[in-house]
Amino acid sequence: MVNKKSVVMLMARDIDRQAFKCALKTGLLPRMMLFILACLACLALSGCGDTTASLNSNETLVDTTHLVELERRPSTDRVVAIEVVDYLDRKVQLLKPAQRIVALSPHIVENLYSAGLGERIVAAVDYADYPAAAANISRIGGHSNFSVEAIVAYQPDLVVGWASGYKGFGQLVARLEQLGIPVYADDPRVLSDITRSISDLAVLGDTASTVSPALKGFTERLARLREQYSADGLPVVQLFYQIWPDPLQTLNGDHLVSAAIELCSGKNIFADAVALAPVVNIESVLAYNPEIIIASSSDNLEPAWLDDWQQWPSMRAVINRQVYFIPGDWMSRHTLRVAQGVALLCEYIDNARRFRGSTQKNTAAHRVSSAVERVLEP
Repeated sequence: MVNKKSVVMLMARDIDRQAFKCALKTGLLPRMMLFILACLACLALSGCGDTTASLNSNETLVDTTHLVELERRPSTDRVVAIEVVDYLDRKVQLLKPAQRIVALSPHIVENLYSAGLGERIVAAVDYADYPAAAANISRIGGHSNFSVEAIVAYQPDLVVGWASGYKGFGQLVARLEQLGIPVYADDPRVLSDITRSISDLAVLGDTASTVSPALKGFTERLARLREQYSADGLPVVQLFYQIWPDPLQTLNGDHLVSAAIELCSGKNIFADAVALAPVVNIESVLAYNPEIIIASSSDNLEPAWLDDWQQWPSMRAVINRQVYFIPGDWMSRHTLRVAQGVALLCEYIDNARRFRGSTQKNTAAHRVSSAVERVLEP
């Protein structure tokens, strides 16, 4: 049986002086030495096992192609890695700014535009409809029914996904990273996370210097709302936030909407629910007897089912006509437009607070047209 180490040593010894001089002149020597060193390293690793095992003639010990490429590549071509830490505490590293991005949630598309990266989105999920330019983006399916193959087909150098937006996100990340595709896991839960998400995306796309004014405006507007509606001693208003009628569905305290409710000195009556978007029954809502009901819908139109609450005239929210609608995109999409939703939410909660314990009947309807016009002001 041939000893592997002996073979390599003979190869090195048999290079005569003339061949050595030729290799030195032609520049082949560094490549030959790299090959020999690679072989020795491979043999050293295999030496821990059976040293008498035969070589498989069809098996490649080491691929030295990348070593040759590194030798050819000038040192000035190397790019410093871009790195951010995502919401799953994973380091997301890029060798250069992202140029081909796949976005796996409508709010991510919107935030990419806010980060100055809209033109680099090569594919997105359905319902990514804001801003208007997003209508021209290619689609890979719904937010939970796309395939890895559909993503890979667009040859992305970055995929941005919503970690809690659908089941199986962890498996998706693992498969994409096995294919060498970096993934940024987005999962904002508090209002400040919106600016964090956009800032991270801007770093990954090298546009950070252009997004500061928009983020500053968002932060300052929320600060003004907090100062106005979070004063010490301000009575807390019990609120039911409805996102769907059948089954009756709400959001728990981990959702960003709850953070907005707290900013306005309100309390989400189902904040302690386990699921992020729990299904509840009408009896539990009646037992809490909320002072205000806020509804939102995915199509941003006031739903007809909002009037169904009039079936329970003894509920405080119904007695005082504190049943309102807020466009879903302003609350459920974690984008800069949330500032508009929070402004409207605070106004409604403050209105309910004024009617607490009052014998005056509220004659205001829950239509939102005039209120929407007010909160659209910067």
